[in-house]
Amino acid sequence: MAVVESALLSEYDSYYYSLDGARSLPVLRIKFGDPENTWFYFDPYLSQVTGSVTRLDRVERWAYKGFHSFDFPFWYHNRPLRNIAVIALSLGCIVSSSTGLVIGVKRLIGKEPCRNRH
Repeated sequence: MAVVESALLSEYDSYYYSLDGARSLPVLRIKFGDPENTWFYFDPYLSQVTGSVTRLDRVERWAYKGFHSFDFPFWYHNRPLRNIAVIALSLGCIVSSSTGLVIGVKRLIGKEPCRNRH
């Protein structure tokens, strides 16, 4: 397994991060040229692996944590702005869901006839 890149990080990156600053820094990131494109994070003081991610882990990080938890790097230091955005999106989802619910209930109880187009 060949080393493709190595870097000593003094700041968190998009895959090795901590919202509360609990993960140790600096950390040595080593990227390998294996089929999974694995990245390892080593704590140079403790001489131990503190994390690893594969290509699939990186995709899942953005597809799941990014969109489902609203976990994007530009929100890390803008916590009040993130909370406002989450509340606004949640209210939009409530309005959208309520509209569909009202239409569905009206159709079920028969107040709005089903119109067939010919």
